[in-house]
Amino acid sequence: MATTKTAKTAQKPKAKPNTRAKRNPKATTRVTKNTKAANTKMANRLKNSADEAGDQFEDMAQNMEQRAEKSARGVVNMTKSAIEFQRQNVEALIESGKLTAEGVLRLSRTNMKYTRENLVAASRALQGMASRGTPKQLAARQVDYVLGGVNRVIDQVATNVEIAIEITGTVYQPIGTRLNDIRSEAAEAA
Repeated sequence: MATTKTAKTAQKPKAKPNTRAKRNPKATTRVTKNTKAANTKMANRLKNSADEAGDQFEDMAQNMEQRAEKSARGVVNMTKSAIEFQRQNVEALIESGKLTAEGVLRLSRTNMKYTRENLVAASRALQGMASRGTPKQLAARQVDYVLGGVNRVIDQVATNVEIAIEITGTVYQPIGTRLNDIRSEAAEAA
């Protein structure tokens, strides 16, 4: 057996093909410039957009502030109007109450006067009834006293009704005036 030695020869690995093209310095410079220009344009657009958004936000905030101030002024004015409206209503009721008190006082004084007059008349009637006379005279006096009393009561009731009607009209006057004012204000608002 003959042995043959084969010499192993070291094979060099095959070089990888160079897939990179040689760089063209002009093209690289151009791409770099174009990239920088595009980045600058994009940065400028972003900056402009951010500035516009900031301006719009500032305008919106100012608009909202103005609207809030206007709304607050409206609420304040409406509250003032409501308070003034109620104040005038209360004043009309107070005036009406004062007139009612004056009318009741007048009516009370009138009735006190009638009470005095009625007591005097009753006293005279009792004195007249106690005086001497025939039964026919006593009956005639009784009829006279009763008729006089009835006439007096009718006069007094009529006077009280007149006073009550006058008081009612007087008491209603401030309230009626206030209601007319409210109607006028409502007509102007409409």
